[in-house]
Amino acid sequence: MPIIRFDPFFKELSRFFEEEFVPMIPSIKFTEPAIDVYEKDNNIIVEAEVPGMDPKDIDIEIENNTLRISGKTEKKEEVKEKNYYRKEIRKGAFERVITLPAEVKEDKIEATMKDGILRIVLPKKKSSASKKIEIKKK
Repeated sequence: MPIIRFDPFFKELSRFFEEEFVPMIPSIKFTEPAIDVYEKDNNIIVEAEVPGMDPKDIDIEIENNTLRISGKTEKKEEVKEKNYYRKEIRKGAFERVITLPAEVKEDKIEATMKDGILRIVLPKKKSSASKKIEIKKK
């Protein structure tokens, strides 16, 4: 798990790199979408913020109990002027990989999108009953 630092120096350093260097990089990978992962009615629900994205530009894959959400936005029109006061809207690609907390029925997964929120419903597989393991003395 990454270490998150909240001290003022780190915040100021991050701001400096974002404002000074990011605009110079033409094909920057933009921030991963924020996600919520929770359980409801024997389903694992994953919700991701993807405002302004077209569902056809988002790919969802599942393999080995790992969910991968990726997407790409293209620049519609390039602005030639450099008169920006602030430029935070980025275009490019993103990918978010989530290890699921339980096994799911891959053939029953559903995804919908409304108001910039991608919602993926992953029905959980029935877990097999636990089995007590006896320890043998040697």
